[in-house]
Amino acid sequence: MSAVMVTIGIEIVKAILLLGLFITYLRNHRKIRSKFTFGLLLFAILFFAETLAAIFLYSTTALCQAIQMSEIIRPFLSAIECIGMAILAWITLK
Repeated sequence: MSAVMVTIGIEIVKAILLLGLFITYLRNHRKIRSKFTFGLLLFAILFFAETLAAIFLYSTTALCQAIQMSEIIRPFLSAIECIGMAILAWITLK
């Protein structure tokens, strides 16, 4: 399996985690209506948009294959981001 396919898979997992966070933050914001919950909503929306853009980029272009090192390193960076998102989701849902 190519590194690009692994990266796309990790980005999809990130998108799912971010969607769950967005739903949780939206529920909290409806109850609390604070700047903090609004900030969390913005975080989730912006990070979700970045993740969708990455999925689109990796799926439709060969740009990430232009530099072999990028193809090797990007899955690890995406995995680290995914782990961070999973931890944030776990803490948020507790």
